[in-house]
Amino acid sequence: MSSAALAAEPLLQTKITGRALRFIGISFLAVALAQVTCVPGFSALGRTLIGLVTAAIIIAGGQLIAKRSDSQSWWTGTVLVGTGFGVGYFFTQATSYVDWLSPLGSSYPAWVLSLILAFIAVWQGSSNKLLRWLALPFALTVSGQALWHALASTQSLTFAHITVRLSAVASVAGMLWWSSLSAYYKHLETSASNRESNAVKLLYRGAHEALFVLAALNALALPKFCGSLDVAPVWWSIEMPVLLAICWRSGNYLKHLLVMAIWSLSAVLAVFGHFELSPVMRMSVPAAGLLMALAYRFINSNRPHQQKVIGYSVYLYGSVLVSLAVPILFTGHDAMRLCLLGSTAALLTLALILRDKVLQLMGSAVAIGALALHALNWQAWNFFDVGIVVAGCYAFTLIYSRLQLRGGWSKSEFCPLSGTLAINAREALVYEVASAAFGYASLIAGSYFLFTNPYNTIAWGVEAFTLIVFGFVIDRKWHRATGLVALALASAKLTIFDLSGVGTIVRTLASFGAVGICLIAAGLFYLREFSKKSNN
Repeated sequence: MSSAALAAEPLLQTKITGRALRFIGISFLAVALAQVTCVPGFSALGRTLIGLVTAAIIIAGGQLIAKRSDSQSWWTGTVLVGTGFGVGYFFTQATSYVDWLSPLGSSYPAWVLSLILAFIAVWQGSSNKLLRWLALPFALTVSGQALWHALASTQSLTFAHITVRLSAVASVAGMLWWSSLSAYYKHLETSASNRESNAVKLLYRGAHEALFVLAALNALALPKFCGSLDVAPVWWSIEMPVLLAICWRSGNYLKHLLVMAIWSLSAVLAVFGHFELSPVMRMSVPAAGLLMALAYRFINSNRPHQQKVIGYSVYLYGSVLVSLAVPILFTGHDAMRLCLLGSTAALLTLALILRDKVLQLMGSAVAIGALALHALNWQAWNFFDVGIVVAGCYAFTLIYSRLQLRGGWSKSEFCPLSGTLAINAREALVYEVASAAFGYASLIAGSYFLFTNPYNTIAWGVEAFTLIVFGFVIDRKWHRATGLVALALASAKLTIFDLSGVGTIVRTLASFGAVGICLIAAGLFYLREFSKKSNN
């Protein structure tokens, strides 16, 4: 060994010994301070306030000393900061013995102060190369102890006449708390300079990931503290958008996959779980999924495009499947029919808004099934059902006619199917004709079943005239043709059926008069169109 190394060894031993003695001495002074505040004559509130203020002074003073340039000051300041946190934690727990706070019925101040102290430790540790390694275990221990006691509590809280178990509130608070710490460590990771060592960056990355897992575990545990696992899919579906929002800017897709896995589990339970949940509560799962799908679709992020498409597809198409399965499995026949009709309109509208060909195909398949079910259930028709179906069919007829005239509708880049168009001109024409056919059939059949003879003949005449006018307005000949067919049906029914004495003479005269007026008005529209085109 060289003489320089031999000379340096006693100096290193001296340095280590001095720092150890100083650390022990400061620790003893902290213990002495805690004992001073516990002597007789001090009230519990006074001891706690003095102790917390003293801890704050020690932490602030140590931080100032640690910022000095020499290493001796840095070491002294760091030891003081660490000691201050220890003293602070001691007196946060002492708040449980303050009589003035006893009406609260639990250690709420101690828990809240512990969480605040944990965050301050993480925040200060980010600027101190030694405390950053101690801040994480300190925050995990202090936060975990506070949240664990809250989760183990059997008390309840009442807000606006609503009683909630304290453990359930603690589960949600724990999810938000661990997620916040995870987001903060993610901020430290992304803002770390190149001068930081790989070990420090690994610490930030590991803390970021581990804390998010704790947040997910708190989210999964919420149904247990709500008193029943029946509401698990509902609670998870509510929590997942919150977790996704917290980890949204993260470039690591593992957290997104974790959120996706929990939502997928809630979707499976909402459809196949034998829980005492109403269909409305089960529909909260697809509602949350749709919200997250729209986030992937419209909110910018730094993830690769393929990952965005995966998130969009899983949440959107999964939500559609759940929203279709719930009314089929958990509602009665009439409610299921109305839900499927509403789902048809929602799917086709959403497909046009998102320019998604997959949704368009799914909406078309659901439309065929819903309209077939509607037709088979003709005995239960009423004016509302028929009116909704007719209005919806002709509304989509108008939409698809515009798309056909403009040559189709471009496809979104988020749609997993290949191609550049969500709907081309030919497909738009098919959808237009199909919508018109369904609407026309429902209109004619509904009028026949819902109106008594011979008033259904009058209804056919009025509807025929309306279809002819509609055909001229949007310049579509098949609407005019269906109007002519309806007029022919009304005329045939008048002469063959109504005239044979089905109704009274007054009703028969009214039918002939109404249909006659409709025929004359329709003829005038055709003659007006003929004159306009002849002059051109």
